Amino acid sequence: MFPAAIDDRPDTYVHQLGEVFARFGSNTQGSGNISYGVQVAGRRYFLKTAGDPADPKPFSTFERRVAILRNAAGLAESVSHPLLPEYHGLIESPDGPLLVYEWRDGEHLRASREPPEDTAFQRFRPDRRPHHSLRDGPYCLRLPLRRHPRPPRLPRFRRPVRRTPGSRHHQIRKL
Repeated sequence: MFPAAIDDRPDTYVHQLGEVFARFGSNTQGSGNISYGVQVAGRRYFLKTAGDPADPKPFSTFERRVAILRNAAGLAESVSHPLLPEYHGLIESPDGPLLVYEWRDGEHLRASREPPEDTAFQRFRPDRRPHHSLRDGPYCLRLPLRRHPRPPRLPRFRRPVRRTPGSRHHQIRKL
């Protein structure tokens, strides 16, 4: 259904492909990637791009974003699990790869470093305290590190000392 390569820019291709019902850009993430929710022939897909190569605002360079997407494509090809969205392939474009997944309804993690604190990212992020345990909240699954108890100390083996007259030990005892 999806071609291996396109000649258009990703944003142009996505709008020609079908109805764009969601767009995730710089307003929802700082990575520089731009993602789309697209409906094609009654099915919904998630397309992720490396974003605009000329955009200087993201914290990752365009080359880094492209490398991360290629790595994600390799991982998606090697892993299959019913809880993961189905991977439909990688589309090469003049502005980097597009990853195509099936659309899954859910809440955007909104992994920003700003409030509000009630986002999914904030609820599921690991706590930074070193001794955090499950009693502190229902969402964190980190347990405190426990060291293995030391094995019991074995008695030290001492070589018997021969105490003969004239030996050093014999002389010390005499004093």
